Amino acid sequence: MLAPLFLWGMSIDGESSIDGNALPLDLDFRDDVMESLDAVFTFHFEARKDDLLLFAEYQYVSLDPTVEANVGPVNVNADVDLTINTAELGAGYTISETDATRWEVLGGLRWIDQDM
Repeated sequence: MLAPLFLWGMSIDGESSIDGNALPLDLDFRDDVMESLDAVFTFHFEARKDDLLLFAEYQYVSLDPTVEANVGPVNVNADVDLTINTAELGAGYTISETDATRWEVLGGLRWIDQDM
């Protein structure tokens, strides 16, 4: 199966520091992430033979939100460039299967890189 139009919904809650001053970064999926989305690319691949499953996925997301905060007596507006790369590789094995269900054991590796 090849599924090139696949995207996880995400929300981001954290802080970014500028010269020791913390600025909040709070982006919810519906209102902020979709408005700040510059680019997204996702690739997901699965292969199955008998009881063995192999899968791989890569996701690239580029966001450009604007952050507003108070740093002391000063109002600060900052444009943030946020890039997220995620890759995973794994395998699974079917341990039980009926007409209605399939139980699998899955394992793998996931790598995430975020750059702001």
